[in-house]
Amino acid sequence: MSRAARSICPCSGDSDDDGSRDMLASAAEAYEGIPLVSEVSPPAHTHTPSVGERDEPQISYFNNAAKTPLSKSVQEAGESAMRQQTNPWEAEQDELPRVRELYSMLLKGSTPDDVCIAPSTAFAMTMAAHNMERLGILQKNDSILVLENQYDSVIYPFQDVCQRTGACLAVIPHPTVNQTWTCSILDRLNAIDDSTSRIKVAILPSLHWANGSLLDLVSISEACQTHNVLLLVDATQSLGVLELDLTKVKADMVAVSVHKWLLGPVGLSLVYLAPRHQTTWLPLDQHGRARQVPPGWNASSDMMDPTTGFYPSLFQKGAQRCDSGGKPNPILIPMIRAGLEQVTQQSLPDIQQKLVQITNAVVSKAQPLGFVSVPGPRAPHIVGLQPGPSLIQTLTPQVMLAMAERLAKNKGIYVAVRCGGFRISPYLDTTLHDVDRLIDALAQECQHVLIQQDSKNDANQL
Repeated sequence: MSRAARSICPCSGDSDDDGSRDMLASAAEAYEGIPLVSEVSPPAHTHTPSVGERDEPQISYFNNAAKTPLSKSVQEAGESAMRQQTNPWEAEQDELPRVRELYSMLLKGSTPDDVCIAPSTAFAMTMAAHNMERLGILQKNDSILVLENQYDSVIYPFQDVCQRTGACLAVIPHPTVNQTWTCSILDRLNAIDDSTSRIKVAILPSLHWANGSLLDLVSISEACQTHNVLLLVDATQSLGVLELDLTKVKADMVAVSVHKWLLGPVGLSLVYLAPRHQTTWLPLDQHGRARQVPPGWNASSDMMDPTTGFYPSLFQKGAQRCDSGGKPNPILIPMIRAGLEQVTQQSLPDIQQKLVQITNAVVSKAQPLGFVSVPGPRAPHIVGLQPGPSLIQTLTPQVMLAMAERLAKNKGIYVAVRCGGFRISPYLDTTLHDVDRLIDALAQECQHVLIQQDSKNDANQL
C-alpha cells in the first residue's frame, strides 16, 4: 500500500438502524423490476474465457478470494502439459526458472534468485517457524505479532512453535472507528521497550482475508526495522491486484498461494526469501534438488561421493536451497507460468480502478439493507458485509451460510461467509449488473429470514 493511503480517514460504517423490515421491503421492491439475467441472453461461450470474459452469463461469481477461475491460456497450458506426459520419453521444458522470474517481477526489489517454491503457504510458514526456532530467534516469553482471525494456515506453524518454546502470540484486535489495523500494530510495536514480552516476529498480510481491510506495510516495515522485528508477509490475497514494493517493505519472507489473484491452479506457493536468510535458513525437507553438484561428480556413476561416502551436501545458492522436495509438478508449473504471464502484463492501477467501482457499489447498495463494512481503508477487490445493528441478532453465521447456499443453488450467485460476514470478492469479469443481482437476492433473503423470525417469535408467544 502506498504512503498516501495513510491519510485515508476510517469510515464509520454507520447505517440507519430504524425500520429494518421496511427498508428491506423497499429495497426488494426497488430491485423487483431488474431481471435476474439479461432479457436478451448472450450466446453461451464455447471456449474457456480469458481474463475479463465470463463463460456462464447466468453466474455472478463473487468468490475470487477463494479461487479465481482458470483462464483459457492457463487451461491450454495444462492440457499441453498433460499431453506431454503421455509421451514421457520426450524432453520436458523446464519452466520453473521463468516462474521464478515472473514472481520476482511482481515484487519490486527482488530477483529470481530470491524465490523458492513450496506446496502451500502453510508449508512455507512452517519452514520459517522451524528456522526461527532452530536459530534461537524465538524463545520463552517472546511474542509473535498476528491479527485477530488471521488466516489459520499462517498461524498454526507458529502456534506449534509457541507450545515448544514458551513464546506466545500477540493478537491485534479488529479495527474500530477510531483505530485501524495499522495504528494498532504501530502502537504495539512502538511499545516493545515497555513490554515484558518482546515481539520478535510479525506475521502479517497486506489485507485481512475476510473483509479486505488494509494494512500499511510500509509504515509497519519501518517500525519492524527500528525494533529489529522480523516481518513475514502472506500476500496471497493481495499480490496480483496490489503492489508490493520490497524496496519499501523490508520483508524477510513473502509467500503467495498461486490459485487466487495470480490466476493459477491449486497446489503451489511462491516464496520470496530475503538475501540475509539465504545462507542460514534450511529447507523443511531434505532432498537432492536443493544441493549443488560438485565438479566432476557424476550421479549416474558415482552416486555417493566416493571421498566422503555421502551424497553432495553443499546447498544451492540463493533461495533455491529452501525449495520443497519432490519433482516440480510438470502439469502445474506450466499452468502457473501462464497465469503469471497474464498477471504481469496487466496494469495494476487499471485493475484497482475497475474493482473498486464494483466493491463501492456493493457497499453503498447493501447499506440500506442493514449491512455495514469494516471501518478504515480497504482493498479494491475484497469487501466484507457485516450485519449491522438491525440484522445482527437475526443473521447469525449459520443463517448466513444457509443464505449463501441458497444464493448459489437458486440464483447462481456465489459469495463466501467469513468471520461473521459475507465476503464479496469480484474480479475483472464482474459487472454492475452482477452487483444488482447480488443486492436484489440479498434483499429477498433478508426479508425471508426476518419473516421467518417473526413467525417463530409469534409461535413462541402462543
